[in-house]
Amino acid sequence: MTSGSGYQWCGCRDCFDTVVGTVGMLTLCDDCAEAGCEIQDGECQREDAYGN
Repeated sequence: MTSGSGYQWCGCRDCFDTVVGTVGMLTLCDDCAEAGCEIQDGECQREDAYGN
């Protein structure tokens, strides 16, 4: 079985951005990575999260 890459949802629990990542592995978008978000843990830390 081979795994490739493709578009998927950001690994941040509350972010709805898409990111190119490895199939089957969660990946944070650049904005969430810079904000210090964690994959599937806690709230989104981006300044623009939740309409703020």
